[in-house]
Amino acid sequence: MDQLDESLDKKLETLLLEENNPQAAIELLQDYLQQHDDDAATWNNLGILLLHEQRRTDALAAFKKAHQLAPHDETLTANLLKILARENRVTEAMEIAQHHLKDHPGSTKVRYVLALLLSQAERHDDAREELSTVVKEDPNNVEAWLNLGLLYNADEKFDQGKECLEKALSLNPDDPDVHFLLAVTYMNLRHLDEALQHCREALRLEPHHLQARNLEKLIKMALEDENQENF
Repeated sequence: MDQLDESLDKKLETLLLEENNPQAAIELLQDYLQQHDDDAATWNNLGILLLHEQRRTDALAAFKKAHQLAPHDETLTANLLKILARENRVTEAMEIAQHHLKDHPGSTKVRYVLALLLSQAERHDDAREELSTVVKEDPNNVEAWLNLGLLYNADEKFDQGKECLEKALSLNPDDPDVHFLLAVTYMNLRHLDEALQHCREALRLEPHHLQARNLEKLIKMALEDENQENF
């Protein structure tokens, strides 16, 4: 969360970390905002707490208020876009994102969320274009590389998907899910040895990874069939 004034921040930390009382923390912020209605960061913090408590309608109202007060803040804008996406208000979210990017083309946070919105709307080409811009401007963005790879895979462009997922793995080599996704990609490319290698690495990192366990069986079966054909 963003930094509040010191006394409020300490009370909030006590309620959340020591007393584990998010409802009291919400009430604390609501009381504060009655006297400080123009504090965008606190409206954003309230939205985060409300969303955590599954109060999505109230959270959306809080994020909208934060964005209204600070429309040029990329973090507040991105948070609003994310909850709009959860509510399937994709068109509204894309309009807000595009308006923000018109004034702030270098806002990678907002551009990244716009790409996810475009993907949600099944506009894969547009989503890939936005993600390609994100990784060009922020080459260490693991999630952007990962989602770019998944978009390529969704359209059966597995060579491009593999390159993006390999980049994501280079940035986060101990993520079992990335290894699993690479195993899937290599299997679709019929590179079965590489697929098995990534599958086993996923299981080494996460022994209870059920999807990787099932995929490992499929890869072994495919390798046996391949060996019989070559015999």
